[in-house]
Amino acid sequence: MAAVRKTGKIRYRRILCEFVPIQSVRVTPVTLLTSRTVNNTKCIFCGRTGADIKITKEHTFSNWINEILTVGIVGPDITYERSIQHGAQAATVNTWSATVVADHTVRAVCKDCNNGWMKRSEDAAAPLIELMIKGQPAQLAVDQQITVATWAAMKAAVFEYAWSGDTILTTADRGVIMTQDRPPASVQVRLAAIESDGSPLRARGVGYVDNRTGEKIICLTLTIGCLVVQVFGGPGTGTHGLQTSSMPRADRIRIFPPATNTVQWPPTVALNDQTLPAFKNPLGALAATG
Repeated sequence: MAAVRKTGKIRYRRILCEFVPIQSVRVTPVTLLTSRTVNNTKCIFCGRTGADIKITKEHTFSNWINEILTVGIVGPDITYERSIQHGAQAATVNTWSATVVADHTVRAVCKDCNNGWMKRSEDAAAPLIELMIKGQPAQLAVDQQITVATWAAMKAAVFEYAWSGDTILTTADRGVIMTQDRPPASVQVRLAAIESDGSPLRARGVGYVDNRTGEKIICLTLTIGCLVVQVFGGPGTGTHGLQTSSMPRADRIRIFPPATNTVQWPPTVALNDQTLPAFKNPLGALAATG
């Protein structure tokens, strides 16, 4: 394994090594608002529907992650766990076995979107993200920050559709991702690194609501190997201390809006299993919707 940067007491090399003895993968998304029956007749991005439109299965976690977090790294006994923390089915936990880590799919997008602009986004982001998943140092120029952030925003749209019928990202937001190759203006994207004794693949979604205006915020946090990716945005992000939660800190790197210069990953301080929950719930003082 290639050597990676050491900063202070944080040893990033250790992150990947800790995955080797793991014999299961726990993927624990939390519903944003409530559980739902997925509508598989309309594409969530282009909006097309009808008998001539084929709605395909889209991986919530990208399929190419299986080529990085292989069975040789995570172990052969892979189990998914989906827990619901809010809504009518709160405290519901579903588990199932899988043969690869990125196994979960949802019927959400049409064949043209899936095989067209979405594939181009995946292909552009994958080589930029791979080094970080492995815990190896990486650099992101301004255009590369936007590439990774666009991929993350696309994943956020897919995940929240799988979790909730009352989605926070709007039709216009999804249109921006599809047609402009960037996240919508209301979204911020941050990267972190993690030293974890837990799962190499995790997702958590939190929804917030402004009780004064009814405007909502989504916060999706993905943990993929050593990399943490967070998408934070929605109509309500102009309030609730968003500016405070996104100020520069030693444990995170903002990539959208992009920095004006090349950013270096990993950040100075890595998250761990104790500090990750606060990172995943940046507006913890507010009541989550549900």
